[in-house]
Amino acid sequence: MTKKKKATTIYRLYAAWPLLLGITLLTISSGLQGTLLGLRANAEGFPLEMTGLIMSVYFCGYLFASHYVPIFISSVGHIRVFAALASVASTGILLHELFVNPYFWIPVRLVTGFCFCGLFIIAESWLNQMSSKKQRSTIFSAYIAIVYGGLFSGQFLINLAPVTSPYLFILTSVLISLALAPITLTNKPAPRYKKPQDVKFKDMLKKYPLPMAGVFVSGICGSTILGLGPVYADMQGMNNSEISFFIAIFILGNACLPLLMGALSDRIDRIKVIHLTALIGMVSAGIISQTTHHLFLVFILGGMVTSLYSVSITYLHDQIKKAQIVSASRGLILFNGMGSMFGPIIGGFFLSHFHANTFFLIICFYMLFFMCFAI
Repeated sequence: MTKKKKATTIYRLYAAWPLLLGITLLTISSGLQGTLLGLRANAEGFPLEMTGLIMSVYFCGYLFASHYVPIFISSVGHIRVFAALASVASTGILLHELFVNPYFWIPVRLVTGFCFCGLFIIAESWLNQMSSKKQRSTIFSAYIAIVYGGLFSGQFLINLAPVTSPYLFILTSVLISLALAPITLTNKPAPRYKKPQDVKFKDMLKKYPLPMAGVFVSGICGSTILGLGPVYADMQGMNNSEISFFIAIFILGNACLPLLMGALSDRIDRIKVIHLTALIGMVSAGIISQTTHHLFLVFILGGMVTSLYSVSITYLHDQIKKAQIVSASRGLILFNGMGSMFGPIIGGFFLSHFHANTFFLIICFYMLFFMCFAI
C-alpha cells in the first residue's frame, strides 16, 4: 500500500467521522441491549424457545428495513432517516422495561431490528459511495471494527446494575439518543442519494451464490452466539461478570480479525480468503464444542464469523456496478437477516432439548455446510 493510498483512505474515513461516531454509540447500546434482554428473559423465567423467538424477531426487522429504508432515504436523505430511526429505537428499549411480557417484547424487538438495520444500511451505503474499489475492503473492515468495538464495549456495561433493575434499559436509551448528536450537528455533507440501479434478489442468488451463502452463514452463526450466548453461559454457571467477558471476547474477535482478513483479501484472491475464514471458523467451533471455554478460540471464531461477512460483501461489490451498490447492499442485508432470524430459534431448540455443549457444535455444522457448498 502506497503512502498516497494510505492518505486517501485515512482522509475518507475522517470525512465520515460523524457517521462513525454515531454508529459507535449505537453499537455500544446494541451490545448492552442484546446481553441485557437475554439475561432478563432468563431471570423472568421465559421459556428458552420463547427467548430464542424474541431474539430472532430482531432480525425479522431486517427483512422490512432492507425494502423500506432505501425508499425513506430517497425521500428525505440519509441524515433525517438516521435521526428518525435512532429516535424510535431509543423509545423501543424503554418499552421492554415498562412491559415485561414476552408477547409484548416480540413486536417491540421487531421494530428495534428494523431501526438498527436501517441505521446500518445508511452507514454502509454512505461508506461504499465514498470509497474506491481498491480501498473498499480496508474501509469496510475499519467500519466493521468500529461496529464490533462498540458491541465489545457494551458488554461490560451489564455489570453496572442488576439486570432486573430499570437502570440498564435507561442507559441503553441514553446512548442511542446521544448517537443523534454527531450526525445531526455535523457540517459535513452526506452523499447525494441517487436512485439505485436495481439488482433483483433472485438474480443475486443465481449470479453470486458464494457471497450470498457467506453472508447467510455469517448471519446464522453470529445471531446464535450474540442472541443466546448469554443464556448458554448462564446455563454453564457463569456470573454476570464472566458472561460479559465471554461475549466480549467473541465480539473482540469480530472487531479485530476482519481488519487482517480484509487487508489479506485486498492482496490475494478474495475467494481463497472466504474459504480460509470458513475453515478456521469450523475448526475453532468444533474444538470449543468438545472442550471447556477456550477464550482464544472464541476470539478466533468471532473474527472468522464477521470476516466471512465482510469479505463476502466486498467480493460481491467487486462484481457489480457502483450504481448497483445500494440495491445490492439491501439484498445482502436481507439475506444476512434471514440467516440471523433462524439462528436463535434453532439455538434455543438445541439448548432446551440437548446438552449445552451442542451450542458450538451447531456453529461447526453451519461452517462445514458452507465449506461443502463453496467447494
